[in-house]
Amino acid sequence: MDDLLTGTSTDTKSVLKTTVSDDSAASNMMYNRTKEISELEQRVMQYDAMLKQNRSETDDLHRTIAAKDTELI
Repeated sequence: MDDLLTGTSTDTKSVLKTTVSDDSAASNMMYNRTKEISELEQRVMQYDAMLKQNRSETDDLHRTIAAKDTELI
């Protein structure tokens, strides 16, 4: 095990014990986080596309309503 100094103050010293398995766990956690971020980015892009489609449909409806209002006047 290696001791890593993680923080100091005037009256305390924090030391983190690490092992080889900690490195593999950290790598696995980093891989999982990267995968989660990638999945979240994909979901955001899907929601963005859905919002753009809804916005387009809403704009079309507003134009149709405005045209019908003009016909009634």
